[in-house]
Amino acid sequence: MRYLHSLTHCTLARAALALVLVLPVAGCASRSGSWADSTVPDGEELSIRAERHDTFSNYARPLRVVIYDQASLARLGLVDLPVDFKQEMVLLAAMGPAPSEDCQIQIDRVTREGNRLRVEVTSIYPSEGALRHMGAASPFHAIVVPRCELRIEGFSAKIPPQAISAKASGRS
Repeated sequence: MRYLHSLTHCTLARAALALVLVLPVAGCASRSGSWADSTVPDGEELSIRAERHDTFSNYARPLRVVIYDQASLARLGLVDLPVDFKQEMVLLAAMGPAPSEDCQIQIDRVTREGNRLRVEVTSIYPSEGALRHMGAASPFHAIVVPRCELRIEGFSAKIPPQAISAKASGRS
């Protein structure tokens, strides 16, 4: 009987140890099964797997959006951006209407800082006195990075109303 008690105690101890080791890792997995939350060490940059940028778009206002699904990607007109939403997400930075075709916006890097992601975005305007190419510009930059459920500083998963110009969405 003492042997059976010792065996049961040992089995329970192993099960408890397994739970202690597995639960913290399970908490790092995202809702899609991605492990980006736990595999990107604090202070490290997320790799940019694909990107798209242009000077002209239909974005009617400045945007900072994180996209987790194909429907949102299509709603924002980025259907040609290659992304596997089971393992990846898209970060979109748009300047909105700009005073010159020489304006640009650039997502420089995405870095994990503790329990959040920090995205560095640079807006570039022509210098004063520089020759400007006047036109209706609306620059944007979209990048594909490993999917992560950490809070993304300055970005929202909600697409704001009137994000796309009425002319572009078919409404007049």
